[in-house]
Amino acid sequence: MAFIDKLKGIFIEVDDKAKKSSTVSNTNPTPNLNSQQKVTVQGQNLQKFVELLGGVMKKNNFPGYDYLEYKKALQSVAKLGNMEEGMMFKTVFAAAQSMNTDANMLIGTAKKYIDVLETEKVNFLQAADNYLTQTVKSKNDELAQLTQQLTSNKSKLEALQKEIAEQEVKLQSLQSESQEITNKVDSNKADFSQTFQSFVEEIKSDIQKMQQYLS
Repeated sequence: MAFIDKLKGIFIEVDDKAKKSSTVSNTNPTPNLNSQQKVTVQGQNLQKFVELLGGVMKKNNFPGYDYLEYKKALQSVAKLGNMEEGMMFKTVFAAAQSMNTDANMLIGTAKKYIDVLETEKVNFLQAADNYLTQTVKSKNDELAQLTQQLTSNKSKLEALQKEIAEQEVKLQSLQSESQEITNKVDSNKADFSQTFQSFVEEIKSDIQKMQQYLS
């Protein structure tokens, strides 16, 4: 249930800046090669997912010099100047070879990171669906119970007018809460999928370039 608790903070808690703006653009440097090739995401909570997926990759960093270290070296070289892309890949690879690595190993570990991210995607979406089921079901159960009670009370309108009025207010509140939670979960699932796709496309692009330049 720990992951569900973390999701609750993502789905429910909205800071003041998020309340004032419906769209926030974030550019995160992990992974990031240059202005043309970087993970670029938009949305209130996407920065959280960039950090989440970046953290997953870091946590699952394979022993020795692999794609992640190669990627970090590419980022460092990219900051030094406008080196041609192919030359930059080859230059960093030349240094990597001194650490007993080769192109196949770099490409292979890059593909393994995609597998790691795929697993995280499955876990996240399952947790999101579980959270949605648990939270919305509770609200809907309360909503159904209150609706039944409201129907019964309306048959005794004269004696129960005050109670009915209070229940109608609460009913509207429950409906609004249920819809808000559903909308937030759907939005966050879409944001996560967008962030995930940005990571995967970035890695796939690097794989193609490594295959092109390092083979």
